[in-house]
Amino acid sequence: MGVPKRLTEMQKRFAEYIVFNEGRTTGADAAIAAGYSEKRARVEASELQNPRLSPLVVQYIGALREEKLKKYEVTYDKHVAELGKIREEALKKGAFSAATNAEKNRGMAAGLYIDRKIIKTGKLRLPRNQSQKIKHRNKKYNHNQNKYPVTTTHYLFFFLVFFFLTFTFFFFFLGFISLS
Repeated sequence: MGVPKRLTEMQKRFAEYIVFNEGRTTGADAAIAAGYSEKRARVEASELQNPRLSPLVVQYIGALREEKLKKYEVTYDKHVAELGKIREEALKKGAFSAATNAEKNRGMAAGLYIDRKIIKTGKLRLPRNQSQKIKHRNKKYNHNQNKYPVTTTHYLFFFLVFFFLTFTFFFFFLGFISLS
């Protein structure tokens, strides 16, 4: 039987469906969309993607992927030009914030801006008098914090006062209504 010398229309449709719907479809779905029977769709998809069984289909899939990569390739020149177009459109519409962001992104792509973060580890060494001032402030702050500590007894007392005042007002209000 041997390997065919040309691709059939169904094989071309299968390859195109696989490449242009990559990540959104399965091989079986691509085979069904290309016109293969639903019963053999998984088998056909497997055979069509096997380089030993269908080398022409695999080559065609590879060529389509290369073509797709070239079409959507991001190069420095394309990127900067596209950001320039976005900036111009934003300026025409009066969207100055978007135009500023586009221009900043163009500058970043061109290497005019450097996004740098410095993380230092280790002990912070302060002059002796500075560290003594900080210790004194902390000690003073902590001393004032503990001057009047609130305990559970305080919370219980506040709760009882609140409870007493609430019921006193409630009964007074009921008594006032009943007298009228």
